[in-house]
Amino acid sequence: MLLNLLLLSDEQIGLIVAVVLTGAIILLAIIAFIIALVKRAKKAKKVMPSKEEINSEIVEAFGNGNIKEVEMEMSRITVTVADVEAVNTERIKELGASGILLVGDKIKCSFKENVEEIYNQLKGAIANE
Repeated sequence: MLLNLLLLSDEQIGLIVAVVLTGAIILLAIIAFIIALVKRAKKAKKVMPSKEEINSEIVEAFGNGNIKEVEMEMSRITVTVADVEAVNTERIKELGASGILLVGDKIKCSFKENVEEIYNQLKGAIANE
């Protein structure tokens, strides 16, 4: 085998090296892709909070006594607050908001599930103030 390798021309050896390197690069790309898929799957398996947890913590995430008005449009809830700085947007995301938009004193949140329950919970917080 080694003797045959020595009998190859420089062009042939260069071609063999190019093929081997190309194969190694493709293999590394496949491994990187698999790692990315595994990481994405782990993120997707995040435990969603229960309805009870969402209901008990959503008002706290907007700030107790901070809610002035609540509106619902399909899967979006718009909450007008007294102090935007008192709103914990990260916690709202953890509680199921797929997107949050801050516009002045309004917090617009899109939820995939439990929209009516969250809306009613926030409305109830206004009534209890």
